[in-house]
Amino acid sequence: SVLEQQLQALADHCGIPCPELVTVEIPEDEAVATHAATFRKLIDHLDDDDELFACLTFGTKPLSEAVRMAVQYAYRVKRNASISCIVYGQIIRPDDDRTHWYGRVHDETALLRLDEIVRLLADQGVENPGAVLDTLMAL
Repeated sequence: SVLEQQLQALADHCGIPCPELVTVEIPEDEAVATHAATFRKLIDHLDDDDELFACLTFGTKPLSEAVRMAVQYAYRVKRNASISCIVYGQIIRPDDDRTHWYGRVHDETALLRLDEIVRLLADQGVENPGAVLDTLMAL
């Protein structure tokens, strides 16, 4: 596949071994049960000590949420798992002529970390989590 060729070229360029590419087959329906099953399939591939990267660009919004949730699961449950990067690709379509379309990649890792901080503040029963967040955002 094109993805496998590009992954191999990138690994060669960086002088690292090419990671194994694992395909997770998922149905195309939007049932909640389908997305829950997708989440389950994804977490079956996550292990202790994993360094996690995810792209939330492709698929439906519920699929992107299932991917994000799987990354958060690994971070919270697996020993020494870390989240290195979560990205979203945006396609800019200024007109109908596809030759003028271009893209941007947005790093959403900080948003995921912010969500984790909010969860921890709530779990700890912090009385004024907004003040804590204000202090953190000022750093």
